[in-house]
Amino acid sequence: FRSVADGTVTGPAADTIRFSAHEKDRAPLDLAAGEIDLYLDGVAPDAIQALQEKPGVTVYSSPAQANALLLNPAPAPEGQLNPFSIPEVRRAMQELVDRDLIARDLYRGFATPQLAAVGPASPDYLTAYDVIRGSGIAYDPDYARHAIAEAMTAAGATLVDGRWTYGGAPVTLIFIARVEDARRRVGDVVRAALERVGFSVEMQYLTYAPASD
Repeated sequence: FRSVADGTVTGPAADTIRFSAHEKDRAPLDLAAGEIDLYLDGVAPDAIQALQEKPGVTVYSSPAQANALLLNPAPAPEGQLNPFSIPEVRRAMQELVDRDLIARDLYRGFATPQLAAVGPASPDYLTAYDVIRGSGIAYDPDYARHAIAEAMTAAGATLVDGRWTYGGAPVTLIFIARVEDARRRVGDVVRAALERVGFSVEMQYLTYAPASD
């Protein structure tokens, strides 16, 4: 604490603040070892659990990252079919993916399911709350399977031995999943869900730069 000229005590104040960069995987170890005093970024769920049990370390909850499943709606070349160019298939993805499982199991409860582009951590969430609440969106794989089957059949696709085909060829989805953190496991959950409704999936596990390209 520091006393100023008029006798008022202020503080606590630091005489020196040193900033340094720490890899996300390394930061929890440096915190636990006392090599750094504060880390201003998110850490992996497993690391959060370990830090919560470490004496002298305080974990603060705040929005650190938002993950999204991005779908390509562009029409396929002549003679091919992109399922995500069909609005009904895109909408069915809302019921196909189990957000609660991802938040509970993959993120150890340190994540919140998000039903729309505006999430609970957004300042605009209350503005859209009534619309989101009334959307009726919920995990319902049977409904999703039925909606996808209707839309794919109407588009000319055929289910052969449990896999969608179009023009005699398999309908294969090229799916990129990031690998740096729990998003790899999220990708596996989504892949499995897509395969259960009849899609063939070609997985590509990539880091940030090649995935963005």
